[in-house]
Amino acid sequence: VRGPRTQSDRSLYKKYMQEKLVNYCNLNIFSDPVIEFIFEKDSINGFITQSGKKIRSLKIIFPAQYQRIIKFLLLLIKISLLHTLNS
Repeated sequence: VRGPRTQSDRSLYKKYMQEKLVNYCNLNIFSDPVIEFIFEKDSINGFITQSGKKIRSLKIIFPAQYQRIIKFLLLLIKISLLHTLNS
């Protein structure tokens, strides 16, 4: 969160938001590195974690710093699919 406020309450804000998210309905939070994405057509529909969990979802939200990489990967998949269809 960015704003013209002091950062003195940063730890309180973090604690408050973590409590809100943990108690949010239909939201599961866990920490496990993603080792593989599940692709269907030209979208990412899930992922597989290091511990073997297979997570499927209609929507996956990536941190801002990964947006360009994901768009690039999806573009490569589209190009590959077009090439396969035209072969």
